[in-house]
This record gives sequence, structure tokens and C-alpha cells, in this order.
Amino acid sequence: MSALNDPQIWTIIGVFAAALFGMLTFMSQSFMRSLSAHTAQITTKVEVVEAKLQSRMDAFDARLDVFDARLETFDARIDALSTEMGVRFERLETRVDNLDRDVQAIAKKVFEE
Repeated sequence: MSALNDPQIWTIIGVFAAALFGMLTFMSQSFMRSLSAHTAQITTKVEVVEAKLQSRMDAFDARLDVFDARLETFDARIDALSTEMGVRFERLETRVDNLDRDVQAIAKKVFEE
């Protein structure tokens, strides 16, 4: 059996250490390249999804603007209707007051005692 002080043993240990270090370097470089490639793909996909989401949000904003315009028109119509109803109720109240006055005048003439 050989002792650890033979030059061939130290040469084999050095070769294995160099091979192990080389394999570790190769694997780490390969992993880093793969990781950066996948990161670029993910970034591209996220940008595509972000663009789609932004376009949908813009379309939704446009639809909300149309809805807001319709609501403003509806509010204006409701306000006009409220004003018209107020005027009509005032006229009706005036007519009822006039009718009450006429009924009282008729009652005074009919039931004069």
C-alpha cells in the first residue's frame, strides 16, 4: 500500500480537486446563464401582461367616462324634472287655495244666517 507522501497520490488529488473546481465553476456559470435567460423571459412576459392590463384599464376608463357623461345627463334631466314638478306643485297649491277661498265664499252666501 502506498503512503500519502508519494508524488502520484498528490498528483491524483490535485487532478481531482482541479476537476471538481472546474465542474463547480462550469455548473455555476451554466446556472447563472440559465437563470438570467429565464429572468429575461419572465420580464418579457410581465411586460406583455402589463401592456394588456394597461390597455384594458384604458378601455375601462373610456367606458367610465361615457358612463359619467350619461350620469351627468341623467342628473340634469332629474334636476329639470324636479324644477318642473316644483312649479307644478306651486300652481296646484295656488289652485287649491283659490278653490278653498271660492268654497268659503259660496258657503258664506248659502249659509248666511
